[in-house]
Amino acid sequence: MIQIRHRDTAEPVATVKAQTLAGARLAAQNLSYGVLEGTNIRNADLRGADLCLALGSACDGSGANFQGADLSGMDLTDANLADADFSEARLFATRLDRARLHSARFHHASARMAYFAGAGLRDADLRGATLHHSDFRGADLTGADLSEVNLAFANLDGANLAWATLTGADLTSASLRGADLRHANLVLANCNGAKSDGARFDDATVGRTVFADCRGLEDAIGLDTLNHLDHSVLDLGTLRRCIHSLPDAFLLGAGLSGKELQVLRGALARPA
Repeated sequence: MIQIRHRDTAEPVATVKAQTLAGARLAAQNLSYGVLEGTNIRNADLRGADLCLALGSACDGSGANFQGADLSGMDLTDANLADADFSEARLFATRLDRARLHSARFHHASARMAYFAGAGLRDADLRGATLHHSDFRGADLTGADLSEVNLAFANLDGANLAWATLTGADLTSASLRGADLRHANLVLANCNGAKSDGARFDDATVGRTVFADCRGLEDAIGLDTLNHLDHSVLDLGTLRRCIHSLPDAFLLGAGLSGKELQVLRGALARPA
């Protein structure tokens, strides 16, 4: 028999009649404030469970099912959550720093203001997730599917997004400084107000992508190697600020004609 105790009072919040929590059936259980630090909850069924403010750092939750669970404020720092399912889960301000989340699923999860700094999300499926104001600094999102995600105001500085799919993603005012977007798919992505100083776009794919008020775009790397499936959107403010620093291949691929490019560069003075 295993007792899960309250983080503050040490009183039992749940009792499980088993020798291990691995594979345990804990669906819809109230485990809020529970202590699961360092425990083995591999393949556990936690669908719809209340894990608000629980402690689960360094736990092994690989393959666990958290569908529809509420993990708001939970600490899962350094946890192993590879192949776990967080579909439609609530992860408001959840700490997942340095967590192993390879191939994890976050379909339509709500993870506002969550912490993924340094997390391993290689090949993770985050389609349709709400991730605005979240922290992905230094996270490994190589090959991840971020289609239709809301990453507005998210911090992705230094994140690895190589080969990631960001089709239709909302990156409004996101910070992408030093991020690796090589071979990423940015078709229909909205980068309005995104900061891209030092970001790498080598061989990324764009089309109807919004590059409006993108601060640091002139300092991004690999814009001349983009694959343009269609024209993209550039605003006058961006052109005024850095048309003389942006490569011809990028501007022509975005939809400007050679004549328009010549006229605009002549009309817009170089920044002092």
